[in-house]
Amino acid sequence: MAIQGIIQGFADPENTKQHAILIGRGSGYSVVVNGRQSGEQESSLDDGVYALAVACRGKPNSWREVKAVSTDSMGNTEVTELGAGVMGDYDMRV
Repeated sequence: MAIQGIIQGFADPENTKQHAILIGRGSGYSVVVNGRQSGEQESSLDDGVYALAVACRGKPNSWREVKAVSTDSMGNTEVTELGAGVMGDYDMRV
């Protein structure tokens, strides 16, 4: 199913193939880690945000915000644009 919007995400600015992104997809939310959906689709935004925080656990606070992604025909997601913010600006504790 197509991505309907990026809720929040972070990527390694040196290698954007390393990322964790919470996206809106259909009637729920999914976390994409390093290009592929991680785990089951979440039905609530709170559960999606929690799943993103878990996916970001142990990642460097210097990872930057994801602003745009593209998805190929195989369902692989690639980061195409980063923002100025960094993960360290957010409370990602779980």
